[in-house]
Amino acid sequence: MTNITTIMDKKGEGCDVTQPEIVYEVNDLRTAIALLPMKHLFDIAVTFYYDETDNVRKYYLKETGTNEQIDKHFVLGGLMQKEGATILDIKELREKLKIAKELEEIKSKHIYNGDLLKALDRKDINIFLTWILDKDVYIHYSVINLYYYSLVDIIDSIIDEKLYLFHMHLKNDLYQIAKTNHNQFNSILYKFNYPNISHNDVTNFLVEIREYISQNKLETTPYIDQLIEKMEDESISELPFIQDEEDLILLKNLSQFYYYPIYTFINSKHIFDHEKQIEENHFNRVKFTKDGNILTSFEFKDSKDDSMIQLSDCMVGLVSRFYKFLDEFDGNLASLEQQLNDRQKNNLKTLCKIIKKSVDYNETIIHMIVPFKEKENYDKIVTHYST
Repeated sequence: MTNITTIMDKKGEGCDVTQPEIVYEVNDLRTAIALLPMKHLFDIAVTFYYDETDNVRKYYLKETGTNEQIDKHFVLGGLMQKEGATILDIKELREKLKIAKELEEIKSKHIYNGDLLKALDRKDINIFLTWILDKDVYIHYSVINLYYYSLVDIIDSIIDEKLYLFHMHLKNDLYQIAKTNHNQFNSILYKFNYPNISHNDVTNFLVEIREYISQNKLETTPYIDQLIEKMEDESISELPFIQDEEDLILLKNLSQFYYYPIYTFINSKHIFDHEKQIEENHFNRVKFTKDGNILTSFEFKDSKDDSMIQLSDCMVGLVSRFYKFLDEFDGNLASLEQQLNDRQKNNLKTLCKIIKKSVDYNETIIHMIVPFKEKENYDKIVTHYST
């Protein structure tokens, strides 16, 4: 399976409601796309439907650690249909799932609960996934491992040209080691007001991070010694991506992930579930233009009035569970085969076939900001179970 290239700017912070209107020219935001070999894939004219899960609003450090669990995976996505496709008849699915008529909408809690393996052991998830696979519809999503996303600037701040070839491996290794004893690691970050390291504390910060890494090395982090060696470089006096930021704020808001598909797939329509905080704080005073013309390609709708958003809610909840599983999976497929019962195995196959069907149509509609290990596990499982 092909991995999706990340073209999003880490520093996008959205719109402050106290400020005047902000206008984004999408041609400026899409400069990175023009450099990609699959740039033509972003020109599709389709309709994307969205819901989200694990919307943390803001992600920050406190004295006891992070304000959210470190396994949080924010997912924004759902279903996608080609232009002119017939909207799915949700009545058929409701009947198959025996959803009570008095319920206004289908939600994920009506189909599954628990972690991925518990969800895959439900009869209703088989009905849902099989129905989706058989329809003229695809899934799309952006998934962000929030703790990983919060740490990668450490690597970007210290690596040189020599280490850049391995930067994804270095980021993965740091993440794997950081989460092993995350309370201890987070206490170091908190002590130095990460990601706003004082210019006077650069050396001390690197010493303490280096000592933590040395004490917590894993057999599965083979690149970490190169990072330790680089951190011993006494000539490092600046950490450009983790200085002059806000104390302890790992992620100010999630607006950039809502902006991303709008300026990326500019020929498509984007229909989001109503999200008051996002709408009021990050869209109320924001406009997107192309060649000076205002884009009107996105809107927010109540899920009660749009069955495709309801189905998107059911899908993104499962995708979030899938990636949390991938984050912890040891990569041993033979062991996983023994662990799964027939129902779980069949449902995992159906989920992977939906993913493969979607990626085969257009690989850019699945967008991941996750550790290298998580991406490897994604490739391994989807390839194995979709055939």
